[in-house]
Amino acid sequence: MNNTKHHIFEYIVFKLREWYASKDGQDINNNDLSLLKVFKLHFFVCAINSENDSSLLDTFDNFHALPYGPVESDIYNSDTTEAIFNLTRSTCKVVSEIELTVDLFNDIDEVIRASVDESIKTLKDTQPDLVLESAGVLVELSHLWDSWRMAYQRGKRLGRYSYPMSKDMIKEDEKIIDVDMLN
Repeated sequence: MNNTKHHIFEYIVFKLREWYASKDGQDINNNDLSLLKVFKLHFFVCAINSENDSSLLDTFDNFHALPYGPVESDIYNSDTTEAIFNLTRSTCKVVSEIELTVDLFNDIDEVIRASVDESIKTLKDTQPDLVLESAGVLVELSHLWDSWRMAYQRGKRLGRYSYPMSKDMIKEDEKIIDVDMLN
């Protein structure tokens, strides 16, 4: 069973690509799933159902408040030499020559896969077009979370641009993903 953070992260990217491709007129081979955008969506996936199911925050347990919002530092710093996806400043491309199917992720624990699936379903049901929003909009949404604001302010007081976010604060935070709250 492969339950490494990076492999589970790639499952999340796989599911985000599926969501993106399901939207009318979206070409998955010409997408805007940039590194920044995927990192924000990754945070929302991990946090959205965390009050009732903390398995994703237990797995991705190293979120830091950075200037552009929450980032899971272990994923940010992970070795991607064997990665399936190449995330750049502008897009997400498939690196591997293998056929990209959900079967690539059968070795992930069923509970974790179910948590990812349920979190993405919650996001889709609540904000169906969230995956189409720009990275900038997703950054602004993440800045509305108290868990990010408090950690980022603590870091700034210490002269740092990265500060650990409390898993408990993320779990207890209001789950703000409504883009209308930005207006």
